[in-house]
Parts: sequence; structure tokens; C-alpha cells
Amino acid sequence: MSMNEKVRLVSIRDVLEVESSWGDSSLLDLHCPVCGHEYNHPLDPIRIDGEDSYKAGWPGRGDLLLIPVEGECGHLWELCIGFHKGQTAIFVRVSAS
Repeated sequence: MSMNEKVRLVSIRDVLEVESSWGDSSLLDLHCPVCGHEYNHPLDPIRIDGEDSYKAGWPGRGDLLLIPVEGECGHLWELCIGFHKGQTAIFVRVSAS
């Protein structure tokens, strides 16, 4: 997603499935935030420097680590970790279009 593209933020809670298929209750399944599909593939992570002034494309003023995710359902979305001065937020970002 480009910096100018309209995006929608989604709570990480909305894409995690507690009933994990991994056989270990400490591992959670990650689902597509658009349709709920459970088969997704992470792409190469990207770190964006927020320059301590909200320039990384998230509501916080620090850096943003984003992992693009491509679902077998065809949707493309991003798993995001924003951080600033020791505080860390995790969320999902999808295109609003």
C-alpha cells in the first residue's frame, strides 16, 4: 500500500483465532481481515522511519515495521508493529478501497 492510499486499521484481536490448528494453545492462527480466510503468506518485511514526527504512516510518531501478507483468498494486507520510545502497538492495515 502506498503512503497516499486510504487505509483502514484493524485490531489485531480481530484477525487472531484462538482455536489454533497448531496443537499448542499458545500459538494463534492469523486470519485475513477482509474475509477471515486462514491461509496467508507473509512477504518481505519493511521498516519505515517515522523520523519522530508521524511520517511512517501510522497514528504514532515512531517507526513502523510492516509485514505485507498475501492471502490465498486474493487479499493483500499488512501486519504492522509501530513503536516509539519504548511503547509498541500492533495492528493490521488494509486498503480502504
